[in-house]
Amino acid sequence: MTSWYLVVDADYPAGLIRLYPAAEGGLEVTFPHQTDNTQLEGNMLWRRGHPCLETPWNVFDREMYDTEPRDAASRLAWHVQRGLTWLHAAAKDELTPDGDPYELPPLPRGGAAGRLLAYTEDGTSLQTWLSRPARAGLVQVADVPELRGAQFVRGFGQTYRPIWGNALQGVTAERQGVWLRLDRAPIIPPWQLPLTWGELQLAVRRQGLDLFALLCSHFEVLRDGQTHLLLLGWPMPENHGGPLQQMHWQALELPLLSRGNKVPNGWRPDALGRLMRDRHSKLSDTALVNWVRSKNWNAEELGSRGCFPDPVRGGRIAIIGVGALGSALAEVLARGGATSLILVDGELLEAGNLVRHSLTLNDLGQFKAERLARRLNISGPHAKVQAINQNFSCHNEEVVAALRECDVIVDCTASDSLLSELHRVRWRESQAFVSLSLGLRAQRLYCFYAAGPIFPLEDFLDLVGEAVEGDLVRFPANEIPREGIGCWHPVFPARQDDVTLFAAAGVKYIEAALLGRLEPLQLEIYEQFEQGSLFGGIRRLDGQRYE
Repeated sequence: MTSWYLVVDADYPAGLIRLYPAAEGGLEVTFPHQTDNTQLEGNMLWRRGHPCLETPWNVFDREMYDTEPRDAASRLAWHVQRGLTWLHAAAKDELTPDGDPYELPPLPRGGAAGRLLAYTEDGTSLQTWLSRPARAGLVQVADVPELRGAQFVRGFGQTYRPIWGNALQGVTAERQGVWLRLDRAPIIPPWQLPLTWGELQLAVRRQGLDLFALLCSHFEVLRDGQTHLLLLGWPMPENHGGPLQQMHWQALELPLLSRGNKVPNGWRPDALGRLMRDRHSKLSDTALVNWVRSKNWNAEELGSRGCFPDPVRGGRIAIIGVGALGSALAEVLARGGATSLILVDGELLEAGNLVRHSLTLNDLGQFKAERLARRLNISGPHAKVQAINQNFSCHNEEVVAALRECDVIVDCTASDSLLSELHRVRWRESQAFVSLSLGLRAQRLYCFYAAGPIFPLEDFLDLVGEAVEGDLVRFPANEIPREGIGCWHPVFPARQDDVTLFAAAGVKYIEAALLGRLEPLQLEIYEQFEQGSLFGGIRRLDGQRYE
């Protein structure tokens, strides 16, 4: 028999409904599918560990996705019934049936505020870990640039060194920590991480391992007057009862380990003696464990919300011209998981560019390619974006060599001169080219694709040139704007919303090229249209229409 409080929002039947264990006579431990139940604050009538009674669809906060009733008469009863079902399952140890998604235990008290440890693990690295006999060792961690309180794993000594993108790979300052590999989560039943070092020792001992015996010699490296992390790792499945999928590394912050040779009576002034001194104080059985939130930043994990297929993510993509369209393309590609980009552009960012570019005032007067690469390299932990601050020339052998390594070369310059330069180079036999250009006022997007060792300039001019001529009929030259009063030269007219719209279409065209879905030579034209006085969408024109 346990006591509970059912707490509803003041706006019931709207708002949250929570079932909390009573402070007196309620559950004091944490079960699966329950938030951390170790907290009891002041004179609160209930503890904080509420069972997760909502359906998985509740996270989207859309009533039409969910089966939870929303009316006053039945919503409360629905929660009570779900709570009873959860309690019966907990009593029978049936909360984690085979096939249910595996769920990590919650951190007691939410873990250290503002702290994060990022690592990257997948199925391949799991096999590496399972093939190594070592149970413990030193780990190298470093600060995540521009993210206070966050660290990431640089490497596990000689055991495993993950590969990150440019922003993280470029960090050189690192500090030591220690890792310990377990067989499963160190749990105090039913599903609670240890609160104290004594509980942690007990949880590890249940797996046939001695926590402090395994860590004793490694602690010696960490006795430098600094705080360090301990990473506890264990393999975990995707679903209960399923095969193991990857390692999880749960970090905790070690207290300042003692220094010097002062040890308890009866102990020698060596590693074991110094450990015994800590076990009598900062690592005593009653000392609290300071858990740190840990997160797997593997590309597969981060891309679970939406990413490109492997040929795009793993492809090497060169974008020549990172103005309005090129910068938008690069942004979409990078955030979708395309980690290897080369940006080629010799122009500097001007104030007039800001109306349709992802760069900002801080970037004015700087190379577009360099500043955009810097921005994209910190858009994700795996981005590898290289900048070439030059306009493409067939005579620049270094740049040509770099682009020859690319799976696709994307032209976003809308410049016939640039295409002429591409035409004068002999590329790889299977070189893929994509040329994307906006029509005047960004009402159309011209997508040209070719594959082969020579960029087919004449074919491009025949196909695209004829279509582009129609732009000047629909938008006379005398209607093209100037930079401002006092400037004779026209500027290309296009709004940011239209550029963004077609950038998305352009990315899908690049995706089709990398997936091998395009003919060796073809042109596609996408055009905006209206329905009545409203935006109707974009449509692909068929060949006869643009001919």
